[in-house]
Amino acid sequence: MATAKRLYFYSVSGTGLGMALFGVVALLHLLLSKIGLGPQNSGSGFAADADRDLLAVAIAVGTVGLALWIFHWAVAERMVKAPGEAGASERASIVRSLYFAVVLAILLGVAAVAAVQQLSDSIANVLGARQSNSLSLDDSWSVAAIVVFSAAWAYHAWVRARDIRQGTPIEGAAAWVSRFYLYGAAFIGLISMLGSISSIIYTAASAAINNPSGTDFSSFFLQPGVAQSSTPWWVRPVVAAIVGLAVWGAIWLGHWLYSNRLRSGESSARSTSERTSRVRLAFMMVVVIWGVSSMAGAVASGFGSLLMTATGTDYSTGLPLWYTTALPAIAALPALAAWLLHRRRAFDEAAVGPAGVSATRIASYLTAWVGLGLIVEGCELGLATIFGKWLPGASTGMVYSGSDSVFKLELSLAAGYLISGLLFWVWPWFTSQRRRHELASGEIGSSSRGYYLYAVVGSAILGGAFSLAFILYPYLRLAFGLPQANLASIISAPLALLLVSAGLLAYHAFVLRSDARPPRLPASWPVAAEPPAPVQPVPAAAPVPAEQPTAAAPMPAGEPGSPTA
Repeated sequence: MATAKRLYFYSVSGTGLGMALFGVVALLHLLLSKIGLGPQNSGSGFAADADRDLLAVAIAVGTVGLALWIFHWAVAERMVKAPGEAGASERASIVRSLYFAVVLAILLGVAAVAAVQQLSDSIANVLGARQSNSLSLDDSWSVAAIVVFSAAWAYHAWVRARDIRQGTPIEGAAAWVSRFYLYGAAFIGLISMLGSISSIIYTAASAAINNPSGTDFSSFFLQPGVAQSSTPWWVRPVVAAIVGLAVWGAIWLGHWLYSNRLRSGESSARSTSERTSRVRLAFMMVVVIWGVSSMAGAVASGFGSLLMTATGTDYSTGLPLWYTTALPAIAALPALAAWLLHRRRAFDEAAVGPAGVSATRIASYLTAWVGLGLIVEGCELGLATIFGKWLPGASTGMVYSGSDSVFKLELSLAAGYLISGLLFWVWPWFTSQRRRHELASGEIGSSSRGYYLYAVVGSAILGGAFSLAFILYPYLRLAFGLPQANLASIISAPLALLLVSAGLLAYHAFVLRSDARPPRLPASWPVAAEPPAPVQPVPAAAPVPAEQPTAAAPMPAGEPGSPTA
């Protein structure tokens, strides 16, 4: 009953809060528009009617939502402030944790995106880098959203911090949910900040060769439109990247420092729980796999471009070789730094981390998983290209091999994926294989190894099953008398995936079978001698009473002691 009551109050409170925030943002937008912020209408009746209509909607929705939120939130706060066990149980409930996690995430995300857009537009316009068209909101909407959502986030963050200061330990699922917001916000801030740094690198390299179309997607998306200014083309994407670096960097730094402050406490139950948190370790491992994926993809792109240039199939329209081969890896250096730093931090915290969890094994298998994915992608693309070239019939599907240049281009891309995958798979995988023969490593039977191996085996089985179905489908159509064109194009990719899946399944099933047997020790290892059997103490013999001398009895012949023995 208590859980149902909490679900009702917090769900209605969240809905009312959303309605109230919309109304306040719309009213503030109208106010800012009247004082000259944002595009001004020409006084036409249509624009005036639109403003009045928006005013009516804002008052109606905002008033109803505010009333809903005030009443239900007041009841929820009264339950939290109840004396004794009732208030403590409410503060530590999973429903309250989920409410704060969802509300804080939405408020922070909207405020951050609006802040990046507004500051980027304003600074670029001041510098003279204006645009003829843009998909962004006008200044009054952006400023209103920033002010209202930031204030709402600050209030909810203060209330949640007050809950924690009450001394009630938040444990179990409720603590997990709270940490999901904390480390989720830190992760989004981190990758957005590093993406801004990569955008600056791309823009600087593009400016060096005067290639306006070479800026990466993130800076283009933040500031779409056609520039109308005398300033250089690179001003606007650089401004967007610098603003993104500042805003998202502040979000990452604030949440990361707060989590470290929680962890560094000496005596509180929350600090002890933070030091042994699996969510904290998961955050660092997610950064590891993101950094590995970013760097591996950049290396694959560089190798592919290099091989395309070597085969004469490069379509980069005269761009320098360093731009197409080395720049992706250079732009991925921030992701590489995040990968190595968080990997090192996870190793350093392993001594007091979650019991029975090895950060070393997790990082190794995540890196191997990324490398193996690139190997599969490269093998599949290469085989599909070869099959599409060799199999009879026209090829009009995903893999096109109609000309030698396109054939070489696809093989170059496949080789780039394969080389990069091998670089990122061989070292962590064979390191883990070497740990199998260490007696104290606990590699065989570990959860990390089991998840990795069974994930690969399961993916291979599913991939092979779907591929086989796609191969059988066109042949069954022919068997049923239905027309089937472009058979080679249809079966090339599924056939390639089937072969790759079969290879993956065979190798990793062999590894699983090997793990089921005890490892064979090297012959050079000394074999421990069996411990000697314990010597039982012999009890002292009891004194034998003196006997009266008797006549010696004759000893049988052949007995010990007899003259004939």
